[in-house]
Amino acid sequence: MILGNSKKGIKDFALKGIAALSASALLLATGCSLTGSDFAAVDKDIKTDYHARIVYTDNTDNTNVTEPINNIDEGTLTSDTDNGTVTTDNGNNNTDNVNTDTEEKVINPGGFLYVDSCGFEVINPDSFANRAQGFYKIVSDDSTDEYIEFYNVNDNLYAFYSGKGYGAMELFTDDYEGFSSTTANSMRVEILSFTSLKNDGCYISNGNPAILDMTFTEEGIEFTNYDTSSGDLLFAPAEVKLEKVKGDMGYIDGFAYMDDEYSAELLCEDLDIETKAIPAEIIGSWILLGDVENGIVFEFTEDGYVQAYLKNYQTEVTFLRGTYTAGKEKINGGTNIYMNIVYIGMGQGYPFNLCYKMDGDSLILVPGNADYGTDVAWDGAVFIPYEMSNIPRQYLN
Repeated sequence: MILGNSKKGIKDFALKGIAALSASALLLATGCSLTGSDFAAVDKDIKTDYHARIVYTDNTDNTNVTEPINNIDEGTLTSDTDNGTVTTDNGNNNTDNVNTDTEEKVINPGGFLYVDSCGFEVINPDSFANRAQGFYKIVSDDSTDEYIEFYNVNDNLYAFYSGKGYGAMELFTDDYEGFSSTTANSMRVEILSFTSLKNDGCYISNGNPAILDMTFTEEGIEFTNYDTSSGDLLFAPAEVKLEKVKGDMGYIDGFAYMDDEYSAELLCEDLDIETKAIPAEIIGSWILLGDVENGIVFEFTEDGYVQAYLKNYQTEVTFLRGTYTAGKEKINGGTNIYMNIVYIGMGQGYPFNLCYKMDGDSLILVPGNADYGTDVAWDGAVFIPYEMSNIPRQYLN
């Protein structure tokens, strides 16, 4: 969306059928279903000049940040300057998935731990999922730069790819502990990949997951032992090395929610909507009551970032991030929260409303401002407080 043409852009969204009135709109907007086409089949239509920007959170240079490894409150990249590892003694004796060559220490790839700089909650900082979280470059002789970002949502692991096109990945293990393990350095994983590059984009290989080993190294991650009878990946399925990059996340093509030029604040300014300080009661996590299968979860941070999460069986994960702000003017007796959030493949974000009024500890939705964007739920919908740690871990049994 180009801010100078925001009003036209919003009308275009409506013309494309985005104006659904429930949280399921966030899923339906992708046009995806379980039956899909191979990524290779659409590769010929994909531009190959994508690239990712690397933004350093310390705003100085490319040298390692030398702060304590377990500092999770600073919103920065941290480093262990000795060996880039974390050792733990938590009484967990499960070594089924541990890389026996390195079981004496828990590997933290790249020598630093990505700590979410947006203020989103980190439930289990030493888990496999959180050690994997971060920004990686695929080591390749190919002329096209390829990047992957891994995201951890309560020890569920998702990834976003940018290179020869872009897409998203859902990673699974076959046991409940899985990515919550604080000791494992290697796991057999199944990866479901999907893309929104075309209107019929969805799971590639008709939902057949790629099966391979995922192993931490000092420099990053290695994927090995690919099962050639399993599904395809968004990148070459051979032996793959990922090098962890010390850069801020959220700028990768197709999921660039950190771009300030697409912020909710600037979009409101462009539409002559006055804003005010974010109300304290909105900060935190909320789940939509009603349709259980569409119980989407929102997390609002005090820094003005928002993420939306929903995962149902045999459907692509809905995982969106972006910014939000509060409208100064009351709308139908409620406070309007204006969001500009990005879904993989949607590029420059979708404008959404959450116009609410407080009823005890709940958020009751009232009709929003249709001039801005789509309401996230129906009139009268109720959001209640929700702990991110209650999000179930997804695993294959």
